[in-house]
Amino acid sequence: MYVPTRLRVLRIKYKITLKALAGRMNISNQHLSRMELADIPPTEYHERLLCLGMERLLAEWDDAPEELKQEYETYKGRLLQPAKEVEDEH
Repeated sequence: MYVPTRLRVLRIKYKITLKALAGRMNISNQHLSRMELADIPPTEYHERLLCLGMERLLAEWDDAPEELKQEYETYKGRLLQPAKEVEDEH
């Protein structure tokens, strides 16, 4: 069992690639991956970076799903918190 972050759940659900989001945050895909897998401790700075990246992504995505916008607003500032337990596929 592992507990994914809300960011990972949203990113996978809406098919947002690591590359797309990391590019808008000006960080590497690897760093974003470590953030969303909780391999590095969540910080207020990382949450602010994620907000910036998500807002840039949503601004550029003309037909972004309304549900994504609503979920983002719900979890804004708490994207690196655990979402829920899921079965580990390994």
